[in-house]
Amino acid sequence: MIMLIRLLLILLCSSVIAIHEIVDGVYAIKVNEHYSNKSLLTPLWGKNNDDVMSVLVMLSPSAATYNCSNTDTYSCDDVTGWMFDWNKLWGKSRCQDYTSYHINSDRFVWRRCSDPSCDGYVENENRIQLGAYSYDGSDKPYDGNHPNLWKTFKTTLLPNVYYNLTLAMSADGQSAFILSDPYKNEELETQYVFHNKTCQGTYSKGLLAGLYFGGTCTAPIEVVVDYRQKL
Repeated sequence: MIMLIRLLLILLCSSVIAIHEIVDGVYAIKVNEHYSNKSLLTPLWGKNNDDVMSVLVMLSPSAATYNCSNTDTYSCDDVTGWMFDWNKLWGKSRCQDYTSYHINSDRFVWRRCSDPSCDGYVENENRIQLGAYSYDGSDKPYDGNHPNLWKTFKTTLLPNVYYNLTLAMSADGQSAFILSDPYKNEELETQYVFHNKTCQGTYSKGLLAGLYFGGTCTAPIEVVVDYRQKL
């Protein structure tokens, strides 16, 4: 009995002290869905309390070419402005908010960048644009009143190529969104978000976030993302 109690105490303490779950695997958003198959099978991506976390991602060509103009097989609430919607890629909530990403969170987001509607468009190339997208005490990144919560990367991604994403949270409320080339071990670009709500002691404790499409439309085509920890 004493040994059993000790074992239970060890397990309990280890679960409280450190949570280092990761997003790993290949996940797909099917046609007419917002959520990936991971989210449908297992509602939670997991918890993580690391100040700094990283992941390799590779997005399928459909992430650079999807088109929401024809809604025969899916739904869309904005058939004229869908190209400005940002889809969710990876990140986590902050401040021990384990039930919502819409109060305190930091996430990498993405959208297609294959025509001049994207400010990072490279002529005749199908690419993907990234953004740094954060909530701060329920302040929204997209309402135009909090420019410190939404930053756009100038560096665009090619489909079928791995990129390294790093999210580094600081006690002063700063979050660094770092994009790197894993093949050359070279940093490509960093964007910074600044939170007014610093959440001392809990700022890095949150619920992991993975692949999600939307915005205002469900996916018009299957989109696949490969998440892994090393090449």
